[in-house]
Amino acid sequence: MAENRNEFQLERFRKGDTIFREGESGDCAYLIRSGVVKIYRMMDNTKLSITHLKAGQIMGEMAVISVAPRSASAEAAEDCELVKIDVQSLNIALDKTLPVIKAMLNQLIHRFRTIDRQSSLKEIDKILICASTVMDLIHRDGPEKEYTQVFSLMRSRFGVTEAVLENIVHKLADQGLIEESEEGGIRRLKIKGGPGKEGPEKAIKSLGSDDTFIPIETFAKVLKTTPKDVIVRAGIGDIPEKIFYISREQAALWAEDIGEDYFDDPIKE
Repeated sequence: MAENRNEFQLERFRKGDTIFREGESGDCAYLIRSGVVKIYRMMDNTKLSITHLKAGQIMGEMAVISVAPRSASAEAAEDCELVKIDVQSLNIALDKTLPVIKAMLNQLIHRFRTIDRQSSLKEIDKILICASTVMDLIHRDGPEKEYTQVFSLMRSRFGVTEAVLENIVHKLADQGLIEESEEGGIRRLKIKGGPGKEGPEKAIKSLGSDDTFIPIETFAKVLKTTPKDVIVRAGIGDIPEKIFYISREQAALWAEDIGEDYFDDPIKE
């Protein structure tokens, strides 16, 4: 449903509605007026959550700044009101501003286009250790923790903002690893499965200090997923590439087996 608000339109979406899909050509951005929007990518028919956006945040802005397909999908995580910002409406609004403001905004748009061509969006490279630490903090000294306690410890340890922690909490909840509750105005986080469940960080550390590196199959098993999922998540920035190592001996054997011409033909996208 849409209604006019000056040059821009106000659109409403119900929980579960798709706002736009990855790969579609984009012709507008959205300012979230109310509600929460889930941003995700599809991998092997599975939704991989990237982030959750709230009121006051903008999404799909690169469709206005540069001509490019949507890099991810957007779904209403709850009932939402969104202000639609298309190129034509934006230009009309800019024409009504002072020339100096219009010049500054056009320069900013140009810079964003340059940055978009030169780089790709990646989440913080500490996402895995932060997520593991969140689960470890919840697990300690009981079955659950107050959200404020977790945030205080995460801010002191890693300097993360509340927005980053919210993103991590949403990711863990989407994967069914934790659950949230609120009573008497106090928000709590709990690991699913009870207090006896071992957190990923402890499980990884328990593999032994003599291990030079952890095989990806073992790493995936600890996280209760598949090696393919680990590789996919590393590819989109959820898992930092700097934690991966290759066995020199196994790499040499593999390289000998595939031959020198294996990488002559690059993989076609």
